[in-house]
Amino acid sequence: MRVLAGWKITSNNMFSVSSADNLRNKLVTNVERVRRQYTTDSRCLTCQALVEDVDHLLRRCPQAVAICQAVIRPSMFQTFMEGEVSDWICTNLQNDVQFAATMADWAILFGTINWNLWLSRNSVAFDNPQAGYESILECSWRLQLTSRTTIILLVADVLCTILGVDQIIGCLPRTDVLI
Repeated sequence: MRVLAGWKITSNNMFSVSSADNLRNKLVTNVERVRRQYTTDSRCLTCQALVEDVDHLLRRCPQAVAICQAVIRPSMFQTFMEGEVSDWICTNLQNDVQFAATMADWAILFGTINWNLWLSRNSVAFDNPQAGYESILECSWRLQLTSRTTIILLVADVLCTILGVDQIIGCLPRTDVLI
C-alpha cells in the first residue's frame, strides 16, 4: 500500500507529517458536515445517494462514474474503481497510465477531473449551478492542455489544501511512513 504524505509547519515552528488518510476530514462532504453537526442530512447533493463521502463524490456518484467511463480503459475500469480512496488518489497522481484510455499526462487530467467534480458539487451546494458552462470533462481536458506546468502546481496546491499540508512530499510505501 502507498500513502500520499505531506508536511506542514505547525504554530510552534515544528514539522508535522500528514497523509491522504486524513482526506476524509478535510473535504467537507455531507458526511463530514453531519459529523461536525452542521447538518443532519448526509445525502449526495448530485444524485441523492444516502451517503456523500469523499469516495462517493470522486468515484461512486453517477456523475463521477460517467466521467471515469469516458477516460478509463474498459478493461481496467473495475480495477480503477477498487481500493481505499487514499491509495486510489496516490496511484493516479503518480501518473499511473495503466488506467488511462488514451490520455498523456494522466496525473494532471486525474487531478483536474477531481477538482472539477468538487467545484461542481459546491456549485450545487451553494445554489449556483454551473448550467451552460462546459462539462466537467471538457473543462478538465482544457485545463490539462492549457499549461502543464501551471496545472501541476495547481493540482499540488489543491491537494495541499485538501490534506492540510504545506507541500506534497510524494507517495511512499505505507511501511516507510513513520508517524
